[in-house]
Amino acid sequence: MNTSFDADTKARLQGKRAALGVVIGIAVLFIGASAAQIIPAVFGLDHPRDSPLSEGSSARDCSQRIRSLALAVDRASANAWSAHTISDGEPADDSPPLRAFRHALIPEWTEAASVRQTCFKTPEGTEAWASLVRLRSTQEQMMIRDFSELLPLRRDFAAHLPTDLR
Repeated sequence: MNTSFDADTKARLQGKRAALGVVIGIAVLFIGASAAQIIPAVFGLDHPRDSPLSEGSSARDCSQRIRSLALAVDRASANAWSAHTISDGEPADDSPPLRAFRHALIPEWTEAASVRQTCFKTPEGTEAWASLVRLRSTQEQMMIRDFSELLPLRRDFAAHLPTDLR
């Protein structure tokens, strides 16, 4: 009777160990899969933009044209900050800095619809266009606010361009 009880106890113990091993194995796989997805996204490793794009490709054309628009945003920002004065009760959407900003976007931004069409031909271009529009929109909003809040958006935009066009 003792051997039967010992065999039963050993079988239960082995079953518990096997079940625990399966649970631990699944947990390790889940944690590994999660880490493999999260780590590249957190550290920006999911944007392999270091290789140059081939000449004549839609992605290259989009990058070149969108970079021109980004440079216009930089130029417009400088113009707007030079026109920045203490508000005299004007509505925020009609302030001199904002008018100077929008005026300085010309002539590059007159072609924005065409650039948008070019960029929407590739998934990377769509992301780059979206980040540029966020950059411009935030820049306009920042005419009255603190300029330092733009730094994360500038990094995001630069991540969508090949290294040689940053």
